[in-house]
Amino acid sequence: MTTCVVTSKLKMNGKLKCICRSALAVSLLTAMFFGSACKNRPPSSPAAAKTDSWNHVELSKQAKALLPSAIPELRVKATAGDAKSQFLLGLVNELGHAGVTQNLSEALVWHRKAADQEIGLPQAWVGDFYYAGIGIPVDFGEALRWYRRSCDNRYLYACRIIGRLYLTGKGVERDYAQARRWFQTAADGNDEASRKIMADLERNCSTPSCIDLQTLITERSDQFYLLQGESLGQTTEKEDLYEQTFKTVTRRWRGTFSIRDAQNCEVRSKESELTSSTKTYYTCSLGKDLSEAETDARFDIVTKDILAATPSSVKITYCGKEGCGSTPTSNRFTFSAVLHEGGGINVRNQRTAGTLDRNDLLLVVSEKD
Repeated sequence: MTTCVVTSKLKMNGKLKCICRSALAVSLLTAMFFGSACKNRPPSSPAAAKTDSWNHVELSKQAKALLPSAIPELRVKATAGDAKSQFLLGLVNELGHAGVTQNLSEALVWHRKAADQEIGLPQAWVGDFYYAGIGIPVDFGEALRWYRRSCDNRYLYACRIIGRLYLTGKGVERDYAQARRWFQTAADGNDEASRKIMADLERNCSTPSCIDLQTLITERSDQFYLLQGESLGQTTEKEDLYEQTFKTVTRRWRGTFSIRDAQNCEVRSKESELTSSTKTYYTCSLGKDLSEAETDARFDIVTKDILAATPSSVKITYCGKEGCGSTPTSNRFTFSAVLHEGGGINVRNQRTAGTLDRNDLLLVVSEKD
């Protein structure tokens, strides 16, 4: 059964594009590898996009404000080849505005007509359809082809998403160096999100475990579904408070990446009615039934990996039985790297305390802790 997530969001130039997509397709369909038609080299210069006049926020407002009486004339202009009319008609069908029944297939037809006129915004929009499976199966290879065309037309959001695809190995062979080049191209063009990503990638990784850790760090928040594999099911808990009953739904997936010989990694999202929030965690169990000496040894190895992957600007805190501080302590249990003050992501290396027969070593990467 396909579940439609009406409020699913993709970021575009710092704004949020609300979409309706198949949540099931995103996590289960296999990415297709992209062939030689896509060049590995980012554009040499990100300057002077010829699509600057195309503002997706303003165009979305125009589409929402259209009256049913305006649709026939809009369709005539779109059929005659006017690119903005084609894009607006695509938005009307995608979102169900102006009395038009939502039709994602029809929306994609009109978005592609505008995209075929070599304009970056519609090309990236089409890429989003394939990237997120909006009314169609997820196809990262096809998404990459459209993002590549969009980036060639200096639409920096598309350059950034290409970086994400290389970093995660979706639609293309995973290539850390290429990912950094695409992010840098977008950052050089003044894409603020890419600048933040390059800050997260401050340290140039040389080991698979370091690359996996940086991938998890940069892919936090709404991009976490890229790191989900096989579904492991869901559970629902209920809590009675103030004479009301609140539900917390926990969904689990097998993780895509492993950290340092992990026995098991999984993604877990917790959606709470009480707090009206969703928290996402990436957890790797690195060992069970380990002696204290074995746990400490593995702790030290993973801690070094975390230090190698995180940028120098993070606030490092080590916690143990004696409390927390800025330097390692004996009998330490928790390592935490906070990337953004007042929230953000915690990278935590934790040994389960309070039990002698099960000393699990966990790596937790979460949007909020």
